[in-house]
Amino acid sequence: MADRSKARLVDGFTTLRATQRYAREPRYSSAPDHTEKQEESPTSSPQGRKQGMQIGRTVMPTTYEIVCYSCGFAFVMRGRAKITQCPKCGTRLGLTDETITGAFSEELITAGKVHLTDTAILDGGHITANDVLLDGSVKSGFIHAYKTLEISSSATLPEDLFTARSLRVGIGTKLNLSRTMEVNNVDVLGELQADLNVEGKITIYTGGHFKGKLKAGSLVVEEGGGLSADTIASSDDQPIDDMEEEEERIPPKIPLNLD
Repeated sequence: MADRSKARLVDGFTTLRATQRYAREPRYSSAPDHTEKQEESPTSSPQGRKQGMQIGRTVMPTTYEIVCYSCGFAFVMRGRAKITQCPKCGTRLGLTDETITGAFSEELITAGKVHLTDTAILDGGHITANDVLLDGSVKSGFIHAYKTLEISSSATLPEDLFTARSLRVGIGTKLNLSRTMEVNNVDVLGELQADLNVEGKITIYTGGHFKGKLKAGSLVVEEGGGLSADTIASSDDQPIDDMEEEEERIPPKIPLNLD
């Protein structure tokens, strides 16, 4: 039979020591001091702060624009998610970013960003995305960028195989478009020859050059940028017919009789 005196000795001393060690364990700390808990918390450690976790701070999520690839409706979203829903048509929109590095002949639809690297070849595939960065080549298929299509100097893109809401011509890129193109905004860092109707702003950066015909709501040419085009740029264009009607509504001057 067990010695009861030894059992009482273990309960009185060894158990106390074990309880103290148990209380000091970070995962099961029962210390009433809140400061000690916070010091032991992994979120308050230097390593935790490096991972972007802060005590006592509220970080607002990133705000960015999403364009529905079903109805074209643009809306603002906070934070990052893998899927959302269009508030206008109710379509569930995937938000993942994709990278293509080789031959691609499938259909890819996302409201995120698609990057075709310099080794990518679009051959019969169909890509629909909010933003598309093209470093590779397009042999056949189609690219539809609901926000911005960026074309780099290593890209090969037939002009009839893409549409874009906005266009960005990268440094060293030479793009020649024979068709008239309507876009929201254009950034020219390389060389672009086209007939453009730009609803918003076209910016020609240092080293960039635009040639052709241009109608834009706003035009910005940085020092060192080139412009060789027939240009109409106005922030408040008004049709001639409307201007004439407005002039007709002005009442005629009535001569004063001073006699």
